[in-house]
Amino acid sequence: MTADQDIMRHVPAAIEKRALDIHYPDDDENDEDYGSKSARERKPSAKKSEMTVVDMDELPPRNLPIMLYVPIPSNPLHYISIEQLPVKVHTELGRRFDNWRSQNATRRECYRGLSTYCDTFIERQFCVCHQLRDFLRLSNTTPQTYEAGGKFSHSADDWCIRERMPCTHIVEMDGGGYALCFVPLPDVLEDGVSWKELGFWVES
Repeated sequence: MTADQDIMRHVPAAIEKRALDIHYPDDDENDEDYGSKSARERKPSAKKSEMTVVDMDELPPRNLPIMLYVPIPSNPLHYISIEQLPVKVHTELGRRFDNWRSQNATRRECYRGLSTYCDTFIERQFCVCHQLRDFLRLSNTTPQTYEAGGKFSHSADDWCIRERMPCTHIVEMDGGGYALCFVPLPDVLEDGVSWKELGFWVES
């Protein structure tokens, strides 16, 4: 059994239907800048299925808290609430992520699934933005690369850097439950950038 098949065994029926029955547009057609006002919504064309499943439209997106991964000596646990950022930085990071995850109907649907079943999607070795970009697919996904010096779950991957997106991961909190976690750009500590600056998290 492959790793993808093992994960699929634990995917709830609603997500499994979307993963198997949705016709996904080509990546090139959907890889639009998060801030583009001219981006067109491209809706999936669902194939007919006799499966009886939960309608994902009936599930609201889970309201997950947002944490920051800040690997500095004064922060031994590494996680800090996004609320501790200056308002301007906090607002801009949230705006970029919210625009990305809600850009079109397909992505909103995928985010509902991801945020509802964090215990499933936390196991995948891809950031949240990458999983949403690939519509939660388990196979034929685009590679996640770190040529700019990033490291999975510690610093941003090449795509998030290029698209000026906060690279986002699902983390399990010590007190229970899940949160979204923004990770910094590679090498920002070495460059002397403060974690309270926008440039610590995204290219401006």
